[in-house]
Amino acid sequence: MAYDILWVITVYEPDPAEWVVYPYAMDGLEIAMEAKIGFDKWFGYSLEYKFERKIAGIDPNDGSLMFTYDDDSGWLKLLEDGLYTGDPGAPIDPDATARFVDDSGLIEDQLYSYTVTVRDLLVDDNRLPIGHETAPSSPANVIATSDPSDGTAPTPDPSEWETDPYSVSTEAPFAISITAALATDDSGNVVEYLFHCIEEPLASSGWQMDRTWTHEDLVQDQVYTYMVMARDVYNNRTAFSEERSAIAGDDTGDPDPVEDYDAPTACGAQGFWDQLPSRRADGTDYYDDMTVCAEDLVTATENLEYFFESSYGAGSSPGWLTTPSYSAPVETAGAVRSYTVYIRDEAGNMTISTTETSP
Repeated sequence: MAYDILWVITVYEPDPAEWVVYPYAMDGLEIAMEAKIGFDKWFGYSLEYKFERKIAGIDPNDGSLMFTYDDDSGWLKLLEDGLYTGDPGAPIDPDATARFVDDSGLIEDQLYSYTVTVRDLLVDDNRLPIGHETAPSSPANVIATSDPSDGTAPTPDPSEWETDPYSVSTEAPFAISITAALATDDSGNVVEYLFHCIEEPLASSGWQMDRTWTHEDLVQDQVYTYMVMARDVYNNRTAFSEERSAIAGDDTGDPDPVEDYDAPTACGAQGFWDQLPSRRADGTDYYDDMTVCAEDLVTATENLEYFFESSYGAGSSPGWLTTPSYSAPVETAGAVRSYTVYIRDEAGNMTISTTETSP
């Protein structure tokens, strides 16, 4: 019984498993990704990693985007299976990563989602694996393509600040808010931001589309220092911004307030949608026509921009548009396409529509 209790208290770091480099498309219809190396109280770095792939599709019940299991790597070892990015002849470097390249059965322009899980090497009396597993990492989405068209990071690079960190309250609970400068990408694709706290790296924001992040549950009078970076959909990343600091509970307030915090609001017949995606034939060609309606209480509505994204199938985005209507070319009359629209104002505040399907 003492033996069983010993293994129950096994401790993993990290748990859930974590990404160091999120999945990204490479030439030749391959997707690469790098997980943080795990450490176990009893097995040290002698652990196994499994990368699971899900494929995007349409929920037949409500037409929304859904992900279902597609494949996985099986359980792989750092050195034996070639995951390790460090020097195999030297002791395990905790700053190295477990790198996996998925090149099996991927579909061009298909949306996938990946997670990674780590387990120890515990076996039963028959030498069969019964290892304890971490919780899966956060899912990371990526589009497979044989020819990634965008090899440059968003601008500005390095990332910049729009609002320095500042304490939002002089009373508990204490929090600090920060806003990154608007980043744009030459491809016209959506940009995400990562806010990193030097004092509490595990409490950093993770990738998000919102340019503002609030770091909560802080210790009064402690100094917290931050950096921010941006990335595009192909995981091209800017360098980190300059470091900026704030004191939790300080009464300085917002040193450089953003005038417009509010994202555009819906004014369509069905939320943001004024015309749901509908299939139209033009001779032998086919198009999905769609229109959204949004307004902004601060920014002039005529200055809003719209990003129509095909979330499933081979459709592609035209980039940011200044008009709320779009006609997406479709290969065949029966092709299923699912669309989501991102809407942003001049200040970079962004909102997103529901996902709708055509036909």
